Amino acid sequence: MKKLTISVLAFFIIFSCFSLNPSVQAASFTDVPNRALKEVNYLAEGRIVSGFTPTVFKPSQTITRAEAAVFIGRTLQVDGTKQKTRFIDLGASSFASGYVESLAKKG
Repeated sequence: MKKLTISVLAFFIIFSCFSLNPSVQAASFTDVPNRALKEVNYLAEGRIVSGFTPTVFKPSQTITRAEAAVFIGRTLQVDGTKQKTRFIDLGASSFASGYVESLAKKG
C-alpha cells in the first residue's frame, strides 16, 4: 500500500508542475508525516488534492478510484463539470463524473 501511495504522489507531483497556482497559501496539515509533508503541501497548493479540513489530510486513508480520477483530471486540466458518464457505476451527480468522462474521452 505504501508503494502505491508513493507512486500516486510521485505521478501527481510530476504532472502538477504545469498547473500550479503560486498565489495559493501553503497547506498546514498536522497529520502528514514529515517525510511526505513537502510533497502533499505541493499538491494541495496546486489544488490537485485537498484535505478533509484545513489541517487534516488523512494520509493513511485509501484513495478511491473516483478520487484518483479527480487528481489526474485536475493535473491534466480537463473539464471537471459534472456530467453523464458512460460508466454504469458512476452517475452524473458524482463529484468525479466530469473528470472521469473527460478522461475517458481523451482515451
